[in-house]
Amino acid sequence: MQEKIEREFGSLSPQSLILATVSSKDHDEAITAVVRFALQRIGADQKCCYVTIGKPNATLQELLTLNGIPTDRMLYVDCVSAERQQLKDTATVKYVHSPHDLTAIGIQMNRFLPAKPGVVVFDSVNSLLLHNSRSDVQRFMHQFSSFVRNNKLGGIVLALAEDGDVSLLSSIGQFCDVTVEI
Repeated sequence: MQEKIEREFGSLSPQSLILATVSSKDHDEAITAVVRFALQRIGADQKCCYVTIGKPNATLQELLTLNGIPTDRMLYVDCVSAERQQLKDTATVKYVHSPHDLTAIGIQMNRFLPAKPGVVVFDSVNSLLLHNSRSDVQRFMHQFSSFVRNNKLGGIVLALAEDGDVSLLSSIGQFCDVTVEI
């Protein structure tokens, strides 16, 4: 999968916005391959901001570490963990109480701008759709694309191929530079 991502994404500008569809059985492999690629493409002083709707940041950190990806350049907007317990933001993790709170997700992404992210990975459209209406997700993803472009960042939006609302993914694809199946 790493080779496919490098082949599909390699010719794109580091500030491209990519919609990447992946099968659910390959989701964890896609996460590691996308993060590895993103960290290689950005400057050494930049970080990768990972917005997670479906997995706690601790699970992501463990997955990345197990796959040899250093987490010292990672920032997380965690929309899962704070639903179950009271957690305080740290320098590398910003919590959102619920994936329903799209405004809070945007605010937490903005709070990481001083930390110099070079790319934002959003995981995933499908998980966001479980908690929000189709029209809210579409509006949010338009705002996400504006956030990425206005701040001159790269962006990778993950979506599960099997569970995808084809017309929604097509609409989100219009906000992106390219849609790729990985």
